Amino acid sequence: MTIWLVTGELAEKSLESLVGKHPSVRAVAAPVAVASFITAANVRKLVADHPEMASGIIVLPGMIRWDPAPLADELGAVIVKGPRNAVELDQFIKGAVKVAMDRPGAPRHELAVLIGALKRTREQERDGYLALLQERAALLDGPGGPPPAVLHDENRRVLPKLRVPGRNFRVAGSKFVIGKDFPPAIMAEIINAAGRTAAEIDAQVEYFLACGADIIDVGATPGKQDPEALAAIVGAIKDRWRCIVSIDSLDEKEILAAVDRGASIVLSIDEGNAGVLPSLDKETALVVIPTNVKAGTFPATPAERVGALARLVKRTRELGFTRVVADPILNSPIVPGLVASLEAFSSFSRAAVEDPALDVPLFIGGSNVTEMIDTDSTGVNALLAVIGIELGAGILFTSEDSAKCIGSVKETLAARDLAFHARVKGVHPKDLPFDAFNVKRKHRTIPSFEIPADGTGPGAGIVDADEPGRARPYKPDPSGTYFKFSVDHTRGRIFAAAFTKAGMVKVFKGKTAEAVGKEILDGFGGLSQNHVLYIGRELARAEDCLVHGAVYVQDEA
Repeated sequence: MTIWLVTGELAEKSLESLVGKHPSVRAVAAPVAVASFITAANVRKLVADHPEMASGIIVLPGMIRWDPAPLADELGAVIVKGPRNAVELDQFIKGAVKVAMDRPGAPRHELAVLIGALKRTREQERDGYLALLQERAALLDGPGGPPPAVLHDENRRVLPKLRVPGRNFRVAGSKFVIGKDFPPAIMAEIINAAGRTAAEIDAQVEYFLACGADIIDVGATPGKQDPEALAAIVGAIKDRWRCIVSIDSLDEKEILAAVDRGASIVLSIDEGNAGVLPSLDKETALVVIPTNVKAGTFPATPAERVGALARLVKRTRELGFTRVVADPILNSPIVPGLVASLEAFSSFSRAAVEDPALDVPLFIGGSNVTEMIDTDSTGVNALLAVIGIELGAGILFTSEDSAKCIGSVKETLAARDLAFHARVKGVHPKDLPFDAFNVKRKHRTIPSFEIPADGTGPGAGIVDADEPGRARPYKPDPSGTYFKFSVDHTRGRIFAAAFTKAGMVKVFKGKTAEAVGKEILDGFGGLSQNHVLYIGRELARAEDCLVHGAVYVQDEA
């Protein structure tokens, strides 16, 4: 069955590559420039000119504002609207082809409904995914045995494991779930918290929570014991933000002080500080590691690491702790080596299948990798999230200490949602309502106009701005005014400062280049065209850096 894409004259050429990918697809243009202006009369005329369209599937532009159902009844054809976003058209066509192949001879009304359903928006699919997770969380607290009304098949399949003791748990004092059958929690670390001012910590917490962090980790300073300061920080965060807080320390005094002020999770417990366990409330969540830092020991091989971790996990559970997370410790790349540590994670995960006492969620310390490799963090965080979810991670830990890792919380959150949704559906982490793209995109764009060929052919000519002799030297603004720009990722703002000979005279701030630029033009209407062009360029660069977590440097080529 042929699928007919009805479009306007301007977009017809842009569909050539798409049509070329699908042998059963053809494009036909109505006599209108813009596709969204196509009328029922236009389609009726196209079918009259191409009678074979009536026996195929006619896909109209998603932007038209009329219902094609009456026309479909009139013509006895399958007529549906396509997606509103052109970049989604390829995926839509793949789905339509599959529907047609799977249901040969199906009534046209049935085909129209099935193909129309392919347009389900990303927002609708995300809502469905969230509903599934909400039902799963409710089942975690439900009575034993199969409940009478589980709406999602995915939850029916996981139900036998859902209530296995230790596999999934709610953080004490909250409804938040950490577990192998739920999306891993995003834990964001405030490094060296005791060395920061209250204002700095407050801004960091606000920023992390806005980026999607589930848990704020208060990091101690190695080698410097300060239980009072850390306890005060934990208490202040709990009082102000009402969020889940963890204490990141191996020092017993710091752990006890922080837990006393509201820390729900201890990061970490090892053989060296396990003596603190009897002093902790059994509802405290523990991240357990296979070391003895006091004695200076660290298991040399993956097998030794798994053995030490297994012994400590069992010990904590025997003491009555029901909220335990195992961390085989993710190594930094090359030295000491990432792959060896992944072997330990995989071995522990396999051991948990054989021994229910080890069936606890895992901890993925992503910053051990992202901070120790000079590359963009987006792809690294995405791959770590996928690996973690395959292994059964309950917590994905990240920090944004270095400039190259700015944005890691957002990146990890996006990758977490993509990977866990893929696991729930049992599919590859692609073509889903979530993605982890930061700069790149999945689909090539469809050009908004046909670029004229070089030379003297018909149509608009091309002005080559890189042609020798066209360079235009910089000229200071005649008014003497100049601007400096900055990006503050924590506050999520672009700043632009205006200067004259008298110094800084005004500062503008905003989230977008357009908003800041309009305020500048309103306040400094007499700027030269060259200066306005320069300001627009730098503001656009600043916004790009703000959105993508990059470092902004003014005038950087």
